[in-house]
Amino acid sequence: MTSDDIGIRKRTFTGFLNIILFLLAFSLLAGNLGLSATDVVSRMWAFYLLAGLTLFNLPSAVLKKLITGSRQYFRKDLMSWGIVLLLLALSGLFISDRKELWLFSFSVFLAGLDLVLRSAGRQMNEIRVLFFTSLIYALIYLYAQNVHYIWLFIHQISLSFSAFIGGFTNQISIGPSGSGIWTLILFLIFATVESFLPGGRKTESWKLIITIASLIIGWVAFMLILSLEILESDTGIFNLQVLIFILGLIPILVYANEKRNVHDEKTTETFSFSFPGNKRIRVILIIIILFLSCSVLTLLLDRGPERRKIVLSEPGVGDFNVPEYGSYGRYGVGYFGVLLHLLEDFGYTYSIAEKAITEELLGDADIFVVINRTEEFSAEEHDVIWEFVREGGALLVLGDHTDIKGIMVYSNSLLEPVGIRYNFDSAMSSNMRWKSCYHKLNHPVLHEMSEDQIQTSVGASLYVGYSAFPVLIGKYGYSDWGNYLDVDRAYLGDYEYNHGEQLGDVILVAGSYYGDGRVLAFGDTSPFQNASIAYSYQYILNIFSWLSGEATAGQYYLRILLSILLLLSAIILALQLNRTEVFILFPVVMLVSLIASSILNQSQADTVRLNDSAVFIDYSHGETFNYQSSTENSVDGFITNILRNGYICYLIRDFSNSRIENGEILVLIAPTESFSNKEIEYIRNYVSHGGLLIINTGYPYRDAVQPLLTEFELDILNLPLGPVPYIEEDPTAHMMEPKFVDCWPIMSFNDESESFFSVELGENEYDLVVFRKYEEGGILLISDSEFLLNHNLESLNKYWPGNIKFLKDIFDEMSEREVLKSKD
Repeated sequence: MTSDDIGIRKRTFTGFLNIILFLLAFSLLAGNLGLSATDVVSRMWAFYLLAGLTLFNLPSAVLKKLITGSRQYFRKDLMSWGIVLLLLALSGLFISDRKELWLFSFSVFLAGLDLVLRSAGRQMNEIRVLFFTSLIYALIYLYAQNVHYIWLFIHQISLSFSAFIGGFTNQISIGPSGSGIWTLILFLIFATVESFLPGGRKTESWKLIITIASLIIGWVAFMLILSLEILESDTGIFNLQVLIFILGLIPILVYANEKRNVHDEKTTETFSFSFPGNKRIRVILIIIILFLSCSVLTLLLDRGPERRKIVLSEPGVGDFNVPEYGSYGRYGVGYFGVLLHLLEDFGYTYSIAEKAITEELLGDADIFVVINRTEEFSAEEHDVIWEFVREGGALLVLGDHTDIKGIMVYSNSLLEPVGIRYNFDSAMSSNMRWKSCYHKLNHPVLHEMSEDQIQTSVGASLYVGYSAFPVLIGKYGYSDWGNYLDVDRAYLGDYEYNHGEQLGDVILVAGSYYGDGRVLAFGDTSPFQNASIAYSYQYILNIFSWLSGEATAGQYYLRILLSILLLLSAIILALQLNRTEVFILFPVVMLVSLIASSILNQSQADTVRLNDSAVFIDYSHGETFNYQSSTENSVDGFITNILRNGYICYLIRDFSNSRIENGEILVLIAPTESFSNKEIEYIRNYVSHGGLLIINTGYPYRDAVQPLLTEFELDILNLPLGPVPYIEEDPTAHMMEPKFVDCWPIMSFNDESESFFSVELGENEYDLVVFRKYEEGGILLISDSEFLLNHNLESLNKYWPGNIKFLKDIFDEMSEREVLKSKD
């Protein structure tokens, strides 16, 4: 074997390795490799792959030129631009959780790597192919995120094709996230780019056709595997996505072998960012057009200019009660009463429709809310409602799973004009409470919403026709068919995935424009219920803010059309320049535009404006409680007790003076991250001006709050006292007493401090709850990190009366001392 043969094989191996690993990194960032590859894990491994491949593609000879600045085949201008692009790409990967940013960052990264290699005289054609592949995919993904009908089209192809394949084996219905269609799209783009990109050896068109056919056959084979009876687990099917990646790689690598013409010799191709005067104007025009195209598409400015009047129908399932003393556990939380108080806090006015829906009733209203409807609207009411929407009003429909008391039938009848239907099912997540299972389309309702703020539980999935659009998708979930025979369980299914049930990409929230108005439908009422509002309040504000907006369907379609036309114009102008390097501008401008639109969207976001009856629970400092509600270590029970005392509770993710200054109570539950000096100053001012600070932590987490304890002359001693009282022998004998799980003694260095609860052990007495008045406010320290958690206070299935009474006594005492305003 000659040295030339060895060199060719080495370059071929390098090219194949680049294709495999770069496509793998891109698939990780695109979220196409299953449930086990969460966003955090995917981004981490993608970064490692990109870093490793960068070093792999910069052999010692190239590195030497870069370090020494050798003039032989070395261009500093390209190297400088390449390094700038690499840094910009890394910024895009880590400044945001938006996948569009990640995907365009990947393209920018490849462009930067290509320039660095070219600066040292090395050209690698597979890098160019991968660049254009990732750019085209990123553009498709961007438009699918913002033009929801594109997402619906891909969704429908996946469902229809999987159903067709399942007809030959076992019935299946699989959405894009389970079927691997996004991976198929990636490989189809790669093959097409490989065929039409200038440079390299030409191949006959029939070879491209065979490659495309092979990819589709591989997809069919993957579908057949998914239909096998042995694959009953939904998580197992989702995590099988790596198989479609492997099946697609085989024809791609075979086809690439026909096209590869990789060399690492001096490049002779002219490559420059310098353009003649007439072409420079065109380049500037391309940049402006691209920026406008992305901005027009992604800016979320459609929010209501002012607070409006809301009319709510009486819930068919549920009520407008709030938690009250005397009713505890599952039935002590109530349903939608807190929502009314929340809307008042937001500045809305509301009324409850207790009679027929008439034109007069909705005459001065802006939003009409229907919750779990269990009666048919009459033909006259139906006409009144849709005329109200047509003339610019908004309709919000909240429903739930499996046709409880007929809510599916009546909601579907109401929503028929916009093509949204509730399915007879429960939308089930593959992880608890949809953790890492959401796909959020770009919509004002979901702007900057985290998973714990969305608060979806178990509700119905929605069918969405092309007159409507999806908003929130259960990417990793399934449609659990209901059972009309199981009356005792409200027609719920078996809570397991079965063949035939839709797997993946179930629609949880849908919307539509109708005339000059707008519609939103939710398959689950959980985000609006009393127990969830402490988490979902910003989500609810986004919802009503969008419903209060004034943009119409015509404006929505015009925005989409304008964006597409601008993008096509930029592509045409770039092709006319006949310079490959101009396409590097595309991902760069898109990335910059996305960053700019994110900043502008955040600045324009409607933020919660609160009155002085708010209680804040901080979870911005690594607090140890579970942010997922309805778990043993979450704080739903404490929130319920706050509501019983007449306050509205908010969990805050961003700690700031403007956020806490209007609240009456600030609660810190075992934080693990220290507070900055500025934050400590905020808290001191907050307390001195009348706020009540509650710190609930034990000695193991003392360090994070030590500066605060020092500020208020308190401390926690390293002396474990364990559970108090010890109740193993006879729990009922102590049920009306406060119960502590893992407590530690409190030391006070100020004579004004008072013990609210202490325990005698042997000859010693230890304070476990201490209050200190501080100017107009006060601080309450509870030295048990688990005292306020569900398992010790109140959960759906159990509660401890002594702790509920103890908290009530504290609220009453604080009101009597005028630390808190009386809620009587």
